[in-house]
Amino acid sequence: MKPLIIKEIPLGVGAPKTIVPLMSTQQEDLAAQARCAVQAGADCLEWRIDFLDAHVSPSEIVHQAAALTNAYPHNPVLVTFRSKEQGGQGSLSSQDQVALITSLIDEHAADLVDIEIGLGERAVRSLTKAAREQGVASVVSFHDFTATPPSDDIVELIRQMRTWGADIAKVATMARAQSDAFELMRATAVCARADEGPLVAMAMGKEGVITRLAGETFGSALTFCSVSGTSAPGQVELAEARRIINLLHDALAHDELAE
Repeated sequence: MKPLIIKEIPLGVGAPKTIVPLMSTQQEDLAAQARCAVQAGADCLEWRIDFLDAHVSPSEIVHQAAALTNAYPHNPVLVTFRSKEQGGQGSLSSQDQVALITSLIDEHAADLVDIEIGLGERAVRSLTKAAREQGVASVVSFHDFTATPPSDDIVELIRQMRTWGADIAKVATMARAQSDAFELMRATAVCARADEGPLVAMAMGKEGVITRLAGETFGSALTFCSVSGTSAPGQVELAEARRIINLLHDALAHDELAE
């Protein structure tokens, strides 16, 4: 898979990198959460701005995002507004959501921005183009908290994300059975072999935990981990996730040497 390098962190090669969501409802708690995550060993940070109190203005969010991004020169920062329709806390209209992401891009307030595919082709294409022009990476995302689509549908969805300009395609589904996890991994492996850039794929819930840990085997570049709280079902605590991911990475490297 062709890697995407952000702040010297290569996404899409080797063991999946860890990313910890920051979900503070108060701006003043953000710095402490970020510091805790980095000290615990997180490679990347995600600021979930949809968790903020509604009274926080877009300009304040952009200012704070820029401060967070600049405070960690070695840790890529993803800024995410997750709508309620996609399992988040946000209630902005699509128009306001696009305006907020545009401001984050224009002010270089993030290393990566999340763009929900549900915003539609026109908005997604416009935002990914703007992000690329400003040197900001785009994560085009899809979430299904009820089920996992068939692998062929997931492959088509990821290809659509690429066509619409995604630097990173992200798919998160709910695993109701082990077979759901296998469907997601199968689809991700097919797309990873196309070598069009990093993918992020996970099946939520206990039946999907393996997808959060074995990303190197099927092509997922990032895994979301918890430190003080989870943002989705099935997230693994950071230290435990790093331990297992490193064990798998070492085992894979050993097998390559033995061949």
